[in-house]
Amino acid sequence: MKKNIVIFGVLIIAALVALDNASAQQNFRYGNDNLRRDLEKTDRVIERARSVIGENNAAPAGEIIQVALDQAGRLLEVAISIQREAYTFRNTATVSGLATGRKLTLEAREKAWKAILVRRSAEGKIEENEKTVLNQLEKTDRLLERIQNELQPATPDQLISFFDSARESQRRAWELYYERNLKAALKLSHQAERTLKKVAEKYRQSASLRQRLQNRIAAQKQKVLRAEEMAGSCRSNEADLLLKRIRKSMTDIEQAIADNRLKKTGQLLEQNRQNLRKLAGICGPQGILESSMNRLEQEMENISGVIDPADNPEAIQALDSAREHIDKARQLCRDDDTEGCAANIKAAQMNLRKARKLAGM
Repeated sequence: MKKNIVIFGVLIIAALVALDNASAQQNFRYGNDNLRRDLEKTDRVIERARSVIGENNAAPAGEIIQVALDQAGRLLEVAISIQREAYTFRNTATVSGLATGRKLTLEAREKAWKAILVRRSAEGKIEENEKTVLNQLEKTDRLLERIQNELQPATPDQLISFFDSARESQRRAWELYYERNLKAALKLSHQAERTLKKVAEKYRQSASLRQRLQNRIAAQKQKVLRAEEMAGSCRSNEADLLLKRIRKSMTDIEQAIADNRLKKTGQLLEQNRQNLRKLAGICGPQGILESSMNRLEQEMENISGVIDPADNPEAIQALDSAREHIDKARQLCRDDDTEGCAANIKAAQMNLRKARKLAGM
């Protein structure tokens, strides 16, 4: 039984190595006094690890236990080495130097705590409720590592901030565990897990929106190319001004998506769509289609005034059908579907001719 416990403890330590040691900087102002306190705290943990591991050297140990004790010794040596490097930043005057010093001393402290955990595992002192906390900590570690691998440079700053906060909470949860404050460790790790799940969900939504916007940008670029051809043969000052706006807007859209300003990107795409539609109304087929729809509506208005619905319901029905096709044509033109728009205009013309014939006109 004791042999299994020792093996379990050693495996735990191997899994803990995957924990991300690069903790994010705190939002508060981190100065030399903060770094000094962190260094001193790490020194105390290292001294505790020295004391705990030194106790094992005083008594004979079995082969398996000795393997664990050797591992604890190596972890302590690494902790001392990292802490020594952290001390080189003790009097630094730069923000980056303070951040590096903090990162190193936290990493050294974690190694020292792990050394103590190996020692306790070798003695079979990990109880059932402690295993529950360990399982939760390792579960959150795996989630943290997976999300960190998924996040891209274009991830919104707010999500990065939430992720960093969860990572710091998880680091603190491990520290509470090492300090034997199991209840607080479990609570904080659960909290970090919930935050990480929210980050993952928001990131997926953001990535999906970004992809849809990129697809719209690609489609709109093609429309801009066609608009440039139309404007080239249009010879209209208004069209030239619109084309300049469209080109500038495309530059702004590219910058917005590069800066991950997704809402702004969507707004600019919509503005550009409206300008492309205006240009098409001036120079493109839609200008002709718009004139055709206006003419047909005027004709329908004139005919409806001379047809008696009671005497000629079939003519009125044909006229209503013509109106429906015009309404649909306008919608399709607004959606830049000129082919569908033209087809409905043609259908409206056929129904209008039928109405005139039925009315004897």
